[in-house]
Amino acid sequence: MRTLAPSHPTLTSGQLFLQPGGDGQQADQVITIVRIERDSLGFRQVVFQAPNGRKFQIFADQMESAIATGHLRPIAAMVAAAA
Repeated sequence: MRTLAPSHPTLTSGQLFLQPGGDGQQADQVITIVRIERDSLGFRQVVFQAPNGRKFQIFADQMESAIATGHLRPIAAMVAAAA
């Protein structure tokens, strides 16, 4: 089995991301990764929490794609860019 190198920083619990259309000024635009896990087939899943407390689970590849295309923006990266 081949292992592909990730084209992005590794997703980790506690990371914060800005939702689409958000300017980062309101807490209700921020989502948080709660945990990363593998399903019964071995696929990585990301569990994240929306500002209203609701938790969602998606494939890690979907999350990575959303980050790569700019649909989710890591907040730490935005802070570093502004500094």
